[in-house]
Amino acid sequence: MLERDIEKRVCDYARSRGCDAEKFTSPSKGFVPDRLFTAHGARIWFAEFKRHGANPPPPPARDHPRRLALGFWGYVL
Repeated sequence: MLERDIEKRVCDYARSRGCDAEKFTSPSKGFVPDRLFTAHGARIWFAEFKRHGANPPPPPARDHPRRLALGFWGYVL
């Protein structure tokens, strides 16, 4: 399954549950996760999408633990 197909299915599911699934970009930073999800109760999490068997390149691999240390949820899907 392609990365875009995984991303679409996850975003559709999140939206069906009342969450926002926003494309996350930053002009001043070379890497940010693919999506920012927000839900009721001030819950925020980030997701990086990869096809089956693929791993994130070094910048996302460094960013993920940093966001977790800040108290956010982060997933590589």
